[in-house]
Amino acid sequence: MIEEIFLEDALQLLDVKIAVNADFYRNDLCSLEKDLEMDLDLQQLQNFLNPHHEKGNEGELMYKAFTKYVDPEIPEIDHSLVTWQKHVMLNDWRIVQKDQKQTKATCIRGENYLLFHLITE
Repeated sequence: MIEEIFLEDALQLLDVKIAVNADFYRNDLCSLEKDLEMDLDLQQLQNFLNPHHEKGNEGELMYKAFTKYVDPEIPEIDHSLVTWQKHVMLNDWRIVQKDQKQTKATCIRGENYLLFHLITE
């Protein structure tokens, strides 16, 4: 059992890679702003659409998508930092079954118990 783990790290343990379909957002910038729940300026749009730029908006999209279903947490911000990222923290992470066909894991997030079920066939 892992007491605390970021969602991104938990997904890596399951060999799951999540990526944003940048082509979709290039063709529909309104959806990008809607999904991020913010108005983007030209520089932010260019950063998001540049494949060589850091994944700040990808992380924000993942955070927003996940917290639609589970309560967001209030991040502790170190104001001495120039930049910071939001992370989804999971507690009591366990992989309860792993074989060639499927992987199951459980964890707690706030008052919610979550089950991850990955079918690999």
